[in-house]
Amino acid sequence: MDDDFCRISHLLQAYEIARKSRKDTYEVYLFDQNREERLLKMQKDLKNNSYKHSEYKKIIINDSKKRYIYSPNFQDHILHHLVYAKIYNELDKKMVQCTFACRKGYGNHAGMQFFTQLTFYAISWVLGSSHECILV
Repeated sequence: MDDDFCRISHLLQAYEIARKSRKDTYEVYLFDQNREERLLKMQKDLKNNSYKHSEYKKIIINDSKKRYIYSPNFQDHILHHLVYAKIYNELDKKMVQCTFACRKGYGNHAGMQFFTQLTFYAISWVLGSSHECILV
């Protein structure tokens, strides 16, 4: 494993990001009891290629219909953020312009703005240049 990838500073950044989304959970509370020790062990396991991803927790939610949600444990969640931070820039360069999910500076608003523009141009093209197209 790349030593730069396993730097403790990168693990701490990934930990902070992962913690934001799960800060009030018992699992994070337990992890925080020995945070430094756990992160150092995680670093060692990653460097030695001996890290084992644990099984996902299965959560069943019954609202309008039955939904199954699979959630990684907190340590695996840290690893996911670590990997994402490492590969994001390379992947982002290869994304097509109209990909909006999980990208910095993109998201729902940018996606809707793009869709609105695309719709405007499509309607203008269908109607031809002799008709005006007004978006409400």
